[in-house]
Amino acid sequence: MCKLAEGVDVQAGAEPGWVTSRRRVRAAAAGLLVVAGVAGCGGGEAGPPPAPEVVDLVVDGEPATAVVPPGTPRGLVLYLHGLNGDHTALANGDQAGVVERLVDDGYVVAAADAHRNAFGNEASQQSYVTLAQELADRYGTPRTFLIAESMGAVAGLKLVAADAIPDLAGAALISPLTDLAVTVGSEFEPQVRQAYGGELPTGAENPADLPAEEFAGEHLRFYLAADDDFVVSAQNADPLIARLEGVAEVSVVGCQGGHVDASCFQPDDLATWFDGLAGGTTGAGRPSAD
Repeated sequence: MCKLAEGVDVQAGAEPGWVTSRRRVRAAAAGLLVVAGVAGCGGGEAGPPPAPEVVDLVVDGEPATAVVPPGTPRGLVLYLHGLNGDHTALANGDQAGVVERLVDDGYVVAAADAHRNAFGNEASQQSYVTLAQELADRYGTPRTFLIAESMGAVAGLKLVAADAIPDLAGAALISPLTDLAVTVGSEFEPQVRQAYGGELPTGAENPADLPAEEFAGEHLRFYLAADDDFVVSAQNADPLIARLEGVAEVSVVGCQGGHVDASCFQPDDLATWFDGLAGGTTGAGRPSAD
C-alpha cells in the first residue's frame, strides 16, 4: 500500500479494466478530498499503456467518483444520475459504454450521489458545482459538459440557466424530467416535497418555469424515446424545446423504446457533439467526425 498523505491511502495492484481497477480513496474527514494520480509503489520494467484511473472522492460528505484518462484531459463531463441513482451510475451497463468512449477521447468523467433523490434541489446543485470546481482545478480541464439522465435533468437545466459552472460548453439530456409539476398527484410527489422542505417547487425552482432568455446561447441536446410513458416528452421536453428554440442551440436525437432506453445512450453521437462544441480539437482521443 502506498501512503500518499496523512489519512489518505491508496491500494496498489489494480485489476484490468476501469470498472474493476478502482483505486480506493479513504477520506478521514468530511468535505472534498481527492487523491492525485499514482504511478506505482516501486520500480520495474515498463508495462502496458496506462489505464484510466478511477478516483473515489467525498463531496459535501457524500461519495463521488471520477474516471481520469491518462495524459492531459481535454475536458470534464459530469454525469447527473436519475431517480434512485448515485455515484456508481458510471459503472452501469448503458452508462459504462458512454463513459468508456468519452474517457477514451480524453475526458474526465465524474458522478456524485448529490443527495440521491433530490430532484435538483439547491443542495444537489451545489454538490455538482463543488465537484466540477475541484476536478477542473486538479486536472486543468478547459471546459465542462453535462450528461443528465431523467431526474438529473432538473439539476442540469438549473445549472445551465444559472451559469453555475464556469466554461460549461453543453448539456445532453436523456429522457429528461423538465417540469416538476407533473409529479403532483403521483407517487413521486412526497419525494419532491421532501427534497424541497415540504413544499412543491415553483418559479425558479422548476426548470419549466425558468425564463427562456436564461438559456440564451446555451447548447442543449435532447435524447427522447418514442414510447416513454414514465417521463412523457409531451409534458416535459417538448414544451421546453418549443420555448427555447431560437433562443438556445437545441438539437433532438430520437431513440426507440421507453424511458432511458438503451438506444438513448449513444456514445459516438455524444462524443461527436462534444467534439464539435470543443472546436474539433483531437485532444487525447479520436479526431472529430465530419
